[in-house]
Amino acid sequence: RDGWALTHTNPGPLSLTVCGFAAASGTVSLQGRLTPIDAGKVTLTNGTLGPYETDFSVTDGSWSISNIKVMPGGTSYTVDATHGVYLGNQLVHTLNPGDAYAAAATKLKGGDADNSGLIDLSDLTCIGGAFGGPPSVCGTTGSSDINADGTVNIQDLAIAGGNYGLTTPQSW
Repeated sequence: RDGWALTHTNPGPLSLTVCGFAAASGTVSLQGRLTPIDAGKVTLTNGTLGPYETDFSVTDGSWSISNIKVMPGGTSYTVDATHGVYLGNQLVHTLNPGDAYAAAATKLKGGDADNSGLIDLSDLTCIGGAFGGPPSVCGTTGSSDINADGTVNIQDLAIAGGNYGLTTPQSW
């Protein structure tokens, strides 16, 4: 003011956080199916950043997500792969700025006919009750045709029976 210099003190070092970006990709397969036939989801979540979600391909199960925000020191994300009538798989991975993370291929285990997150007697009952015929609805969103071949048969029961007692999420 008035042409005189103002005095000031430096408050000390200031920190500035700038997010970087990373990418992630991988492949999901479904037990009992040659191809996924219909898309499922892959989701990356973090308590502060995200979530990021994409469908995996109906032809080969591939997925990719780009422009994932990450902090300079890295950010931990939970990666979930999900699909109806299958148990979800999950992993935790730390992404750093500039990463192009290629997740290991993962296979979802089938048999959760009622989409409850648990393969139990209600799943086997629904599949068994429709045995030899067309698929029926299990629960509100499920299906008795686990492998999506259009017929409820021994393959559907074998998939569910082999995974009896398992819950979601499974390890990647």
